[in-house]
Amino acid sequence: MDFAWRRSGCVALLLAAACGCSGRGASSVPSAAVDGDEAAAALIAELDDDGNGAISQDEAKALPPLARAFAAYDPNRDGALAADEIAARLQQLYGPSVSLTAVQCSITQAGRPLSGAKVVFRPPAMLGDSVKTAEGTTDELGMAAPSLPEADLPERLKGAPLMYPGLYLVEVTHPQLKLPAKYNTATELGCEIDPAVRGGANVAFDLKP
Repeated sequence: MDFAWRRSGCVALLLAAACGCSGRGASSVPSAAVDGDEAAAALIAELDDDGNGAISQDEAKALPPLARAFAAYDPNRDGALAADEIAARLQQLYGPSVSLTAVQCSITQAGRPLSGAKVVFRPPAMLGDSVKTAEGTTDELGMAAPSLPEADLPERLKGAPLMYPGLYLVEVTHPQLKLPAKYNTATELGCEIDPAVRGGANVAFDLKP
């Protein structure tokens, strides 16, 4: 974990250098352009099976990252996500003041580090095209630092493992091991990345047979 902490620290220094000390970095590090109202409407249209205009906890299970982060979208704790609640949360995650972040992802199999696994963070389709897929490969400790493709990174940040905050479906594959479909082609893994929350840029998944 000490290695992971040092790597995150190096990325933070690189981000600071790219943004500059004058506070003008927002223009050099792009934010994701997600319309909260449109995305909320798309989520409800996709997941609201009973047609009541909101997403219940049971309905949210169809989108693993939303199910995992349900409480963050339900500030009044009534067990139903209304359009305005979803839109408000998405605006926090994808607003103009939010940009790229370093993420640490731990992959274990039955409690043991899984090295050499490819980990893909794929945004749900209903969020549109502006949030890009990120991916990485686990090291000997089972740790991955997913990143956008270099073509999607600003020039001064190329080579840094950075991705956008937000909701992600997570897919895990391995070149030598056949992992169950529930971890890749029919993934049940998901998370919300929110660097504004303590530990919100660190995720861990333990894969079972």
